Amino acid sequence: YPVILQEYLDKHNINAEIHEISGSVEIAPGIGLAEAICDLVSSGSTLLTNGLKEVDTILQSQAVLIRNQSMNAEQEQIL
Repeated sequence: YPVILQEYLDKHNINAEIHEISGSVEIAPGIGLAEAICDLVSSGSTLLTNGLKEVDTILQSQAVLIRNQSMNAEQEQIL
């Protein structure tokens, strides 16, 4: 989601470098790797655990399960 983040930064006239890292990105500010992070958050508890505070929501999303319309009852039950 670096493109989404860049669009957000541009829209708000924020000049920042984006560095993609994987794993526990919440620790990056605490160990001096970043001043801020952009991450996918569900409850926010990991942010709080790491002394971070949500500043803004960049994008609301949801995960959905989608099935083929031609599924029969047996296939649908397995799903």
